[in-house]
Amino acid sequence: MKKSRSTCAILLILALAACGKGNPVGGGSSSVSGLLIMPGQVGENPTPNPPSGNSFSGTVSAPAGKDIKDTFVGACVVTSPTTFDCKNANSKGGTITTSGSSANFTIPDLVVLKYVVYAWKDVDASGKVNAGDFFTFYGDDGTGLASVIQPPKTGVNLPMYLSAGTASATAQLRGEFLELAKFVSIQSNPGSSQDIPINTELHNNLHPQTQTEFVPGEVIVKFRSATTQTRANLQARVGNQTLDVARVQSLGSLLPNASLFRTSTDAAGTLEIVRQLRARSDVEYAEPNYISYALKAPNDSAFGAQWHYKSMNLENAWNVTDGTAVPVTVAVVDTGSSDHPDLQNTFVGGYDFISDPDEGGDSDGRDADPHDLGGDSGYHGSHVAGTIAAQTNNTTGVAGVNWGAKVVPVRVLGVNGSGSGTDIAAGVQWAAGIHIDGVPDNPNPAKVINLSLGGNRMCGQAEQQLYTSLKAKGVIVVVAAGNENDDANNHAPASCKDVITIGATGPQGNRAPYSNYGSRIDIMAPGGDTKQTFTFGGKTYAAGVLSTLIDANGNPVYGFYQGTSMAAPHVAGLVSLMLSRDANLSFDTVLTRLKAASGALNATACNRPTGSDCGAGLVDALKAVNATGTNPPPPGPTPPPPPPTGKLETYVAALRCAQANNCTLFDTDGSVIVTVQATKSQVPFQLSGMKAGTYVAAGWQDINGNQEVDTGEPFGFAINPVIIGDNQNLAGLIIRMKPMVESTSNLQTSGSKLKDAMGQLARR
Repeated sequence: MKKSRSTCAILLILALAACGKGNPVGGGSSSVSGLLIMPGQVGENPTPNPPSGNSFSGTVSAPAGKDIKDTFVGACVVTSPTTFDCKNANSKGGTITTSGSSANFTIPDLVVLKYVVYAWKDVDASGKVNAGDFFTFYGDDGTGLASVIQPPKTGVNLPMYLSAGTASATAQLRGEFLELAKFVSIQSNPGSSQDIPINTELHNNLHPQTQTEFVPGEVIVKFRSATTQTRANLQARVGNQTLDVARVQSLGSLLPNASLFRTSTDAAGTLEIVRQLRARSDVEYAEPNYISYALKAPNDSAFGAQWHYKSMNLENAWNVTDGTAVPVTVAVVDTGSSDHPDLQNTFVGGYDFISDPDEGGDSDGRDADPHDLGGDSGYHGSHVAGTIAAQTNNTTGVAGVNWGAKVVPVRVLGVNGSGSGTDIAAGVQWAAGIHIDGVPDNPNPAKVINLSLGGNRMCGQAEQQLYTSLKAKGVIVVVAAGNENDDANNHAPASCKDVITIGATGPQGNRAPYSNYGSRIDIMAPGGDTKQTFTFGGKTYAAGVLSTLIDANGNPVYGFYQGTSMAAPHVAGLVSLMLSRDANLSFDTVLTRLKAASGALNATACNRPTGSDCGAGLVDALKAVNATGTNPPPPGPTPPPPPPTGKLETYVAALRCAQANNCTLFDTDGSVIVTVQATKSQVPFQLSGMKAGTYVAAGWQDINGNQEVDTGEPFGFAINPVIIGDNQNLAGLIIRMKPMVESTSNLQTSGSKLKDAMGQLARR
């Protein structure tokens, strides 16, 4: 068997498509070509600040006898000897999530500026620094004086004291860090970490479900005619109950002749009243006063950024089952596990099946440690596992599809991002509880296996035999269709029979431009489209799938990936929800119900000559779980509309220097710009039609669509100017982009003018 790679297309990935921005100027015929490289690790969303390796670390402690948990530690930029700017893009902080008298913390990846570092626990949850709150900042002696420091610095000691809540010289700082605590990136240790804004007020107002789904003693009645006498007739006894006409409540002009009546009775008595009223000739209808609940949205702080769950109607499905009542085990056969805090208690057992020590990166071949060692793995398996079963409703980070599932991590893809077919075959079998010689048996056999991997080949005979045998044993294998915008029949295991093959959709429910298609697609699920953007918490992000990751420094983060690799775990998690309701479902029954629960895509939405190339269409989670179990509830609310999205434009330009020996001013009329589409992490580009002269080559991604180069947007330029003559073609130019920060050394006076010229050229 050939080696397989994870089928995750990289976030903000760029493909060459010189699509029309910037016509050649001046009749020139020279050109420049090269490679544009996106920022961040594989698949990561650009963050407001580039990793710098600079950090503050130390210890924060609570007042004597108090608990440190929920303390916010922040670093605010000092903008003048007396001014602090906690709203500055370079200000950062995080929340301590462990209990105790003290905790270690790290605020990483800080730009080298001057900061004030502080700690605050909002004891009364008022959002204000009141008497009784814990408060301090670095060097504070209780009089309001603070030391100003710049990173890197270790040993920062933050002993908190009980605040008196009075004004002091730090009043301005205290007011600003209240805002900082609302939106900055979290990077705390111990505790959770996050690279997107936090708003814990989004989804914390859940109403508990009860067995009584209507108000006892309340009945809505519509009469065939509106007469006082008819209403008065309800004062007569109904069974052994009397409805009190004196407490009639009108239901408004859009419901004429309908009113709410009340009496004192229980649920059974209410239903009896309804039954008898429905038998009356003067009553058009009668029904209980049913209770509606807010969708079962978890209170995870970043859940609002997981647009992909709404796309498949998952919130309504959670009202039927969230998977916690009967936990189901899912195997993720991928790059292995990680120590991400939002995956604590999710991973169980696991094994490393990589035979090649070089591929494994651990020098010992197969072993009992399934930890992902990074490299080119992109911590792909952690992202997949987080979609299936991240710790949910814990006020932290992201939610998983199944709130109660357990994940067995099986490491088959190594530090090079690939793995052999034999290792994958062994890992898949072991995941299902089948004995593999030389390996201890899996004590946590999985009924569902997720394979977000594949290769450009037809399904081999050994592969097909494997999946047919697993199906016969009752194991349901969910696989990614692949990201080549190709017929899935040309890729494996997507083309194999007896697996459920998943294509990917973007935020509008259409086939994602990278997703494979064809007769082998069973259903579609959200996989993201990072050429589009959406807004959350006042910031704009590429519309990938948000889940758990580990960054290049080994820190837990949350990042956006796109790909059919991201679509498959949505379905694996959904299948586990179905099995939570009925553990005896067969492969064929699950597949039939998934297809029946999917909404077909037409040819336009599928972006193919026929919508059948997208299988049965985008799956509706509510319909899938409703079809499972005895006496399923009736169909519920329709899926919410897709999020509003924008188009993410990426530009490459050759900006002509106004003077050959001085590139501090630019001639935009003599410059050339093209746009490229986001489909790969590194892509060739070509700028044609250039006159002879001196140029600076630059790349930029306009995330918020305002045609201005803003802080945090990927931006970069070639270090050396390009000097080109008439009819000359230069190749091999490299442009590396990273999130733009005004204070970095590569954006001094000339760099600022460059970004301004770039924006002007894009608007031309």
